Amino acid sequence: MIKLVPGVAAVLLLTALGVTPVSAQAAMQPGMWEITASMEMPGMAMPPRTVTQCIRDTDNPDNLIPKDQNCVIENRNMVGNRLTWSMRCTMGSTVMTGTGELTLSGSSYQGASQITVREGSGETMSMNSKYSARRLGNC
Repeated sequence: MIKLVPGVAAVLLLTALGVTPVSAQAAMQPGMWEITASMEMPGMAMPPRTVTQCIRDTDNPDNLIPKDQNCVIENRNMVGNRLTWSMRCTMGSTVMTGTGELTLSGSSYQGASQITVREGSGETMSMNSKYSARRLGNC
């Protein structure tokens, strides 16, 4: 069984929370947002976590993709109000790859991501995250 080292666990949590969301101008409104993320792994479900964040910049959908500094977005596609991506994160010998999507509306979004964690030993583990967010008002 894979034992998550603290750094990998932090990346997974930050990825699930979407720590620095910014939104696509046409599909999102700037303001104060409440963002909730839940994460499940085989044999373990983490309780949902909610953060509140002021989102002012609505020009770049790339920043809406939940990721950590150790992650690279390999493919991003915005069609209408649907944002999809694939990503790769590396922390030492641990590599995480995954895909995700968000459906944006002016005052909310919903989404999900699927990530596979591969340890240097070859062990793998899957993680599924769900996201929901709603605009609370002005910052």
